[in-house]
Amino acid sequence: MYDEDATRCQQYSFMSARNIERMVLMVSQSIQQSWSEVGMMLNDVEEKGLESIYLNWQMKQDTYKYLKSNRDFMFGQLLAIKNSYKCDNAKAYSAMKVFLKVKGLNLVKAGFCVQLSFGLVGCFDSHNLARYNIKNRNHLRINKDVTTFKGKARNEAKLINYIDLCHSIGTKNMWNDWCYNLAQQERNKFKSGEEVSKAHYNYLIGEVI
Repeated sequence: MYDEDATRCQQYSFMSARNIERMVLMVSQSIQQSWSEVGMMLNDVEEKGLESIYLNWQMKQDTYKYLKSNRDFMFGQLLAIKNSYKCDNAKAYSAMKVFLKVKGLNLVKAGFCVQLSFGLVGCFDSHNLARYNIKNRNHLRINKDVTTFKGKARNEAKLINYIDLCHSIGTKNMWNDWCYNLAQQERNKFKSGEEVSKAHYNYLIGEVI
């Protein structure tokens, strides 16, 4: 699943700044929402903008506004990272830094963005937290408003630990396990893990379930 669907998402994301924007909007729309509804929500946001009922959270409005103002600059930064000679861990770190600047995103969803664009890191949402039996969730969130040296150092440590955690399990494993697990939990909406996986790319190109 990962080799086919995640790769298509990664290729899509780097086709244009517009595609990076849509990918991040998809990630934002997935926050505390059923995955089966995300494609429909994303299309509604694209059509109606800030008038969409799916931007009713201030956090998601902030994400939308940030992307509209910064998508071209973000795309340039991400393209430079992608084309650099950095190792995967260094690319993951640099890309996470870019996505963490997006208002409304923290480690978990920034990790999802990196997975969808670089094939690195991953998303430790509630499904993966339960599957991998991760109890301490304080390490999965940074304080983006911190200004002290200690606070910034703590954020850096959490960021590095998050990347290491994802890569110790494997980005591909996290994707495939999540898709299979979600299909089991939402059998009335998805026939298989493969269908869950394909939805990622289908949502990006505007197709819904």
